[in-house]
Amino acid sequence: MEQLPYSPGSSPQPFNPDFVFDPALFGDPLATQVHWLPMVTIKSDFRTHAVHEASPHRLELRPTSRAWASGLGFVGFGILVSLVGIGPKLIRGEAEWPMLFAVLFSLVFIGIGIRFIRHLAIRHSFDLQEGNWWTGSVPPSENPALLQQGKATPISNIHAVQLLGELGLTDTSGTYGRGEVNLVLQDGSRRHLAFFGTHGILETANRIAAFIGVPLWSEYAAFRAEDPATDQTD
Repeated sequence: MEQLPYSPGSSPQPFNPDFVFDPALFGDPLATQVHWLPMVTIKSDFRTHAVHEASPHRLELRPTSRAWASGLGFVGFGILVSLVGIGPKLIRGEAEWPMLFAVLFSLVFIGIGIRFIRHLAIRHSFDLQEGNWWTGSVPPSENPALLQQGKATPISNIHAVQLLGELGLTDTSGTYGRGEVNLVLQDGSRRHLAFFGTHGILETANRIAAFIGVPLWSEYAAFRAEDPATDQTD
C-alpha cells in the first residue's frame, strides 16, 4: 500500500515535512476560506454508507447493514444489561443502591447506540429532477422545513464535494481510507455526508461529485512540495 503524505484528522499536517497543505491548488478562492478540519467526532472503522442509483436522476447514500447493526448492537446490549442485571432484582423486590450503577451502565450503551444511529445511519439523496439534496426519506418539496434546518439545499447551492482523511492505494481494491465526505456550499459552509473506514472512499466521493456536476476537493490533492522561497515555517 502506498501511504499518502498527511496525517488524518489534523489541521491537516503532512507526515512528510517537505510537503505543505495548500488548498489554493484547487484554483478556487473558496477552497482557501472553507474549513478543512473534520466535522464529525463519531468515527468508524468500516463503511457506514453505500452509493445506490435509485433512478437515472437520483443518487442515494444509504446506511449499510453494518452501520445499523453497530448502532442497534449498542442499544440491544444496554437493554440486555437492564433485563439481566436489574429485572430479576426488581421482580423479587430486592432493589438496592448498586442497581443504580447498572442502570447508568445500560443507559450509556443505549445512548451511544442512539447517537451512532442519529449521526451515521442517515440516508442522503441527490435528486436532479427535484433539484435538491436532503437527508432522510422525505424531500424538501414535501417538507420545506428541511431547508431552514440545514438538512436540505438546492443542488445549485453545492459548490464542491470535500474529502478529508487518510487515503492509501492498493493493487487489488482501489483506494483505502478512513475519512469523511462533506458538501461545500456556495457560502463556504459545509454539510456532512458520511464517514468511511474502508475501501472505496475516493470512488464514492468522485461519483457524488460527478453526478451533481461539481469538483471534488480531496485533501490529499492539496499537498505540494514546500518552497523555501515562499513558504514560511515556525
